[in-house]
Amino acid sequence: MKDRGADVAIVGAGITGLMAARALARTGTEVVVLEKSPVVGGRVTTRRFGDAVFDLGVQNFTARSDRFRACVEDWVATGICVPWYTREGSSGETVYYRGVPTMGEMVSHLAEGLDLHCGALVTAAVREEKDWFLQVEGDAEVRARTLVLTAPAVQSRAILDAGGYPCPPGISQALHRVGYVRTLTVLAQLDGPSGLPAPGILEPAGAEPVAWVADNQLKGISPVPCLTIHSGPEFAQRFFDEPEERWSGHLLNAVRPYLRADVVQVHAHRWRYAFREEGIGGQYLADSQARLWFAGDAFIDKRVEGAALSGLAAADSILSALGAR
Repeated sequence: MKDRGADVAIVGAGITGLMAARALARTGTEVVVLEKSPVVGGRVTTRRFGDAVFDLGVQNFTARSDRFRACVEDWVATGICVPWYTREGSSGETVYYRGVPTMGEMVSHLAEGLDLHCGALVTAAVREEKDWFLQVEGDAEVRARTLVLTAPAVQSRAILDAGGYPCPPGISQALHRVGYVRTLTVLAQLDGPSGLPAPGILEPAGAEPVAWVADNQLKGISPVPCLTIHSGPEFAQRFFDEPEERWSGHLLNAVRPYLRADVVQVHAHRWRYAFREEGIGGQYLADSQARLWFAGDAFIDKRVEGAALSGLAAADSILSALGAR
C-alpha cells in the first residue's frame, strides 16, 4: 500500500473494527482500516477446499441488545444473514443467526465502501506531536489524528511497545489482564451426509476434546458434506505445538461415533487467540489526550455481539471527541 493519511486509523478488520469504521464513515469522518490478514473478518471467516465450504471460526451469533438487534434486523433485510436455529433458555427463546451465503461473506459485505487495506501488517505505532504514524510492513506509513486498536490485547500492546509509546498505567494494567483461550480446528470433508441431526450443530457432553461440531451442508453453506470441528481449550493447550497429524486424528476419532459417513479429506487450523478468557469490562478503553482507543472482544462480551457493540461504543466516543455529534 502507499503512504496515506486519515482522521482515524483502525487496526484490525474483524467485526469490531468494521463496525467502528462504518459508524465513523457514515458521519463523513475519513477512516482507514488496516488488516494484517489477506481477508477481513478475523475469527469470522470462511475457507473453501474444492467444492467444500467451511465456516472456519465463528459459526453463529445472537442479538440480545436493542442496538445490535437493530443492526441484525437491517442485515436480515439486506440478505446477508438469516436465522439458523432457536434455543429455549431461562430468559425465553434465543435466535441464532448465520451469515449468507457464509459468515465470511457477511463480514465482507460489511466492509464494502470502506478504505480498507488487507495484508497490511502494522509493526509499530509512533506518537509524534498530535499525530499517530503507523509503520506498515513493506515500508508504507499511515498518518492519523486518532488511532483505534481492535486486535487481541497482546498484539495491540506489541504495536505500541514497538513504537515506544508508554501507555498510561491504568490502561497498561488492564490490557495485561486480558487472557485468551486457544483452539484447534479440523475441517473434514465426508463421502456422504454426516448423519448429524438438524440444524447441524453438535456440542458433545464435556466439551473435551471436542467443544462443538458444525455440519456446513446442513447449515446451508456447502454443496457437499463437510464438518468444522473445534477442540476444547484444555485439549488445545496440550496439543497446540504438536504436529497437526497428531491432534487432528484425536479430534476426528472423538467425532466418528456421531457420524454415518467416512472422512475423505482433512485440513487443520490453529487459533492462538480463539476467544478471550478474562476480559476488562466496560465498552472500550481510551487515552483521550493521545487520541488512542482500544476496542474488541476484551470488552462487554466475548461473542460477536459484544465485539460489535464495543466497536460502536468506541466510535461514539471518538465522534464525541472530534465534535462530530
